[in-house]
Amino acid sequence: MENVKFIRCEKEGNRITMFFKICDGLAEFMRKTTNYSEEELSIYLDEDNIFSYFIQTGEKFIQQSVVDTIEKISNEGDDTYF
Repeated sequence: MENVKFIRCEKEGNRITMFFKICDGLAEFMRKTTNYSEEELSIYLDEDNIFSYFIQTGEKFIQQSVVDTIEKISNEGDDTYF
């Protein structure tokens, strides 16, 4: 099952933002159970269920390794399992 799928990556200085599409069930769960306000949550999760993951990094950041690990762990079971 595909709970999380890598979309793209943007680099700005020492910060990398990785964007992942998350499944509807997981996105709704996050919206219902978070302690973030709607405005705060929108920094990380948009209305299209695209989740932004921010990383501070130096020159030796290995993007593919991070993407592979996140997708592997996130997609081991269905959204209820996750």
